[in-house]
Amino acid sequence: MKAADQKIARKAAHRNKLIKRLLMWTAVAVPFIALAALLDPQREDRAARDAAAQQELAARQAVLEQVPESKRSLWGGHDGDVVDLSFSKLEFEVPPEAARPKEGQPNHDSYTPERIKSYNGRTVRLRGYMLPVKMEEGKVRECLLMAGQMTCCYGASPNFWEFVSVRMADKPVPSLMDVPLVFEGTLKVGDVYDNGYWTQFYSMDATSVSR
Repeated sequence: MKAADQKIARKAAHRNKLIKRLLMWTAVAVPFIALAALLDPQREDRAARDAAAQQELAARQAVLEQVPESKRSLWGGHDGDVVDLSFSKLEFEVPPEAARPKEGQPNHDSYTPERIKSYNGRTVRLRGYMLPVKMEEGKVRECLLMAGQMTCCYGASPNFWEFVSVRMADKPVPSLMDVPLVFEGTLKVGDVYDNGYWTQFYSMDATSVSR
């Protein structure tokens, strides 16, 4: 047998050996894992809590669906001129060294176009997903308004224009993370730093939240 053939044969034998070990481990471990899951004293409690949470969410959404579109507000309303925005309208290009510097903190202010600056201080309407940040009496006082659920629920790092830091100007609102919501309020444009660390570029004092 040639040296190359011997090398291939050794690799195949090694692979088969690993597969056999894996199968043996699976045959031994899986029954114990299944037994541990069955004997878990909190298993039924967790299942009951999950089922109750799903029922609560379904009931809340069913109630909202029965409310007329014009009245589907969690609280608040609007008056005067309102600028309808989307996250794509909040996007603008920033050099990589400014957005993700190796040293120091991000700096977007120097590259902000006039069209973006014109939104500062305006009452705007923006649709996205809620990610609660600060709760008050079981309701949301502060949250991030996210462009999509991938950044909201799966931990993907958002771009600076894909989220808005929101504080409820009036009373806190119920947490509703699984459906798109429309936020309305005063938009603030510009880098915000906390103790020298960059936190956000867009902020909003929300006066209305609705479906």
